[in-house]
Amino acid sequence: MRNANWTRILTILLALLAGYACLVLALGVIQRFFAPVLLVILAAILAYILTPVVDRFDRILRLPRILSVLITYIIVGSLLAGVGALLTAPLITQTRSLANAIKNPAHLANVQAFDSQTGQIVSVAKSYSSKMNSGTDFCGAVALVGSPGVATFCTNKPARNNLPHLVQDLVSYYLPPLERGTAVRGSGTTSHSTNNHPHPTIAASTAVPPSYVAPLRRDISNLKSALAKANADLAASSTSSATSPGHDALKVLRAAEKLNTAALHLRSIVKSTPIVLLGLQTRLDQHHIPVSLRNLFGQAVNSASGQGANVLNNAVTILTSTINVIFDLFIVLVMSFYLLLDGGRFIGWAMGIVPERNREQVWFFVKSLDQVLGGYIRGQVIVAITIGILAGTVSYVLGLPYAVLIGIFAFIAESIPVVGPVLASIPAILLSLFTQPILKTLIVVACFVVIQQIEQNVVGPRITGRFVGIHPIVAMVAILIGFEVGGFWGAFLAIPITGLLHVVTAQAYSYFVLRRPLPTATVPDTVELPEEEERPSRPPAAE
Repeated sequence: MRNANWTRILTILLALLAGYACLVLALGVIQRFFAPVLLVILAAILAYILTPVVDRFDRILRLPRILSVLITYIIVGSLLAGVGALLTAPLITQTRSLANAIKNPAHLANVQAFDSQTGQIVSVAKSYSSKMNSGTDFCGAVALVGSPGVATFCTNKPARNNLPHLVQDLVSYYLPPLERGTAVRGSGTTSHSTNNHPHPTIAASTAVPPSYVAPLRRDISNLKSALAKANADLAASSTSSATSPGHDALKVLRAAEKLNTAALHLRSIVKSTPIVLLGLQTRLDQHHIPVSLRNLFGQAVNSASGQGANVLNNAVTILTSTINVIFDLFIVLVMSFYLLLDGGRFIGWAMGIVPERNREQVWFFVKSLDQVLGGYIRGQVIVAITIGILAGTVSYVLGLPYAVLIGIFAFIAESIPVVGPVLASIPAILLSLFTQPILKTLIVVACFVVIQQIEQNVVGPRITGRFVGIHPIVAMVAILIGFEVGGFWGAFLAIPITGLLHVVTAQAYSYFVLRRPLPTATVPDTVELPEEEERPSRPPAAE
């Protein structure tokens, strides 16, 4: 390589190594003091968002800076309080409803009603078997298992809740809701009317997969066969003593107990399986695809179910976390107040440290930082609020449950660049998929596709796209690295930090490789530079 400037190349390599070492050191410090650093970052973000409002008050009202900051806080606080007053009641209601749906879903209530009915069948079967084995109340046993014509010498009427009627109720009024996800309704003059604690009407819900219900159908069929055999033997016993009705009664009892055990097992399975997997398994069963999602994801399902139960039941932890969040929010507000009040003075002090010949070059870096980081953060918040309002409104208009929660989740998810729009649509689509007809689900998907197009092609480029200037693939890689390093906040800040590194790298390449002068920007008069102190003159040299 001719005329290679090895000194310049060595300088570039050393600068890269020093930058990498500084980055590793910074990441180590951030990971060690993550919570305080996060509070500072949140305060800086809030200050970046409110700075244009405070500056406008300074220009229009010509008030002292502290009054402009206080007015801004009062206005923003009033707006947030008004929005909170409007959203608090539906948010609490929908959160409670969702928690109840998670702990006691409607399809689980259907299974509990089915269990109760099978338990009653077992109770009557035990009474029937006891009467037949004791031989003291043959006609009473006949009343529990058959019709008056079974034994011609028995004159008592069949019991109101005899086994055939209970099994028929089970098939007609309790089994269909499991498979259809519909409501359990009373059966007229049968077991519901005689139960002191009837099952409440259950709202439509996710159906229990047919593959889960199939064992129940087999056990019901076996119980019917045992009852038919018992009735036949009872009819024969009135004319012949060759038959053994007592043995048939034991078979009926065993068939009833087996059905009850299967119902309890189904209840355990349904209780520990998320509604999403139930819905997907139902779709697979309807298309005759022999795949068991529970067997595939059993360990993950049990782990998620246990964690969800711990979160819902540990109220003390939730209360403590809420108090910590409120305290952290107070700290963020105080820090952002001082950043808004003295941020300009701090910048002026920092610029005063820089030698005068380099101030315009450093000010270009500060201006680029404000344009990339501050503009991106303000724009991202505006986009997140816009998409959150659109998602919540669309969900409410389409009749989806938990519209407020969907809107808030969309606002939070939209804060994550690039992948946020996809994450924001997942809850609404899943809720529609398992609670609404397929046509409405397609409408929900279409609406959220439109919202994503608005965000990606209209709102996003106009508000945030012009501030960063990096390729989408680079943005995606930056988000993955940021999420791995700092979780949600790492993903949120990955793009502006990458945009800032892009500016620094481009200017460094231009200066060191292309030998162009560093760009400059005039320091505005609004930046208060500290007055330079007169340096003492050197004492005269001794002769």
